[in-house]
Amino acid sequence: MKINERLKAYRESIGLKQNFVENKAKMSQKRLSAIENGQVKLSADEFEHICIYGYEVNPTIFFNDEFLDSKNKTASPKSQAS
Repeated sequence: MKINERLKAYRESIGLKQNFVENKAKMSQKRLSAIENGQVKLSADEFEHICIYGYEVNPTIFFNDEFLDSKNKTASPKSQAS
């Protein structure tokens, strides 16, 4: 699963709206949408802002086994932990 897909899947799984994340991460709706849809390259700074300010999570969660092994899954790590 690509990083843009992980970000979008995570946002949707925790019920955050794009406009909430945009405001918190201080980025435009157009930019976040393009990132989530894989239309533009995601910079390290943007990734950090989305994770820390938009989602309020440590960016490393997007590199754990649950995401890396989930080519056919779209659920978040939180929903898989039971």
